[in-house]
Amino acid sequence: MSVNKSRLYGRSLATRLDEARRFRVFRKGLRLRPYRMQWRSLRSVPLEEGLEWPDELAGAAENWPQHAFGAANASLLVLWHRPGKGPAGSEPNGDTFIRPAEPVLGGIPHLHLQAWPIRHRDQSWGNLSLYLHLAFWEVGIADPWPHVMVACLNPVPGRPGEIDQVANDLAVRAGGRIDRIVELVRPSILLACGKTAVWPFIQRWEAPKDTHVEFVQHPLRWGPFAGAHQGPQVVARLSALLAALSP
Repeated sequence: MSVNKSRLYGRSLATRLDEARRFRVFRKGLRLRPYRMQWRSLRSVPLEEGLEWPDELAGAAENWPQHAFGAANASLLVLWHRPGKGPAGSEPNGDTFIRPAEPVLGGIPHLHLQAWPIRHRDQSWGNLSLYLHLAFWEVGIADPWPHVMVACLNPVPGRPGEIDQVANDLAVRAGGRIDRIVELVRPSILLACGKTAVWPFIQRWEAPKDTHVEFVQHPLRWGPFAGAHQGPQVVARLSALLAALSP
């Protein structure tokens, strides 16, 4: 089946969302377990209702990189360094994510983004959720998550301050991890979060001409943590970019 790419990947936030709603939530053949009940709560119609995913989208989702959660046509791609490790990180007790760990359509958020900041309250996820909600609220959108993909530059868990130069270099090479994510999602905005661990690598990456890259600090610095409070600046910059994508 052909897909109307001008709508699914258009500039308008509303158009992308409306087009996504025409499709079933998951690619055909994906087995949904566990969290079936929680996924069903996100949509007023059955998850399987809607158009089948085009082959090119379904193939990309089936071989999807680890630790990248969100809408398959997200307008905003949030990129930070790597999953946390240990009791204070974002992978407590080995509970690494809310499955399935593949992109979604259907006009709903990925359950991981919707539930993880509540289910696992760490400072990074808390600030990301709070300030994204504020930025989207500025343009009249109450729930940012159907418009968002959140991905790690390096999918391997690590402790705070650890930087894997080799993995990060590989991620931004032509045809590497970031290219694979962007080729499916086609975001209008990429929010590169982290001056030390993310910026130097994304600055060497060649972004598509239709993707604006915005460099901001890691979400830990968006709230009153360690003397930093840069969240209002992030909201102002991001909401201005989102306004250009709004009706």
